[in-house]
Amino acid sequence: MKKICVSFTLALFMLLAFFVSFAACEHDFYMIDVKMPTCESDGYYILKCNNCGDTKKEITDKAYGHDW
Repeated sequence: MKKICVSFTLALFMLLAFFVSFAACEHDFYMIDVKMPTCESDGYYILKCNNCGDTKKEITDKAYGHDW
């Protein structure tokens, strides 16, 4: 029983350390995808962090609508 408690405590500590390091990341983003706007969809680019793998999507231009 004591072995299980020690293993659980260690696993919990490792999980907590992961989340603390993830939250404290100084992001170093690079571009992984680009989409130009169309009449029906927004233009955007997607960035990914070299350090933690976090991604974010930035809208560059709104959809410009149909020109009949």
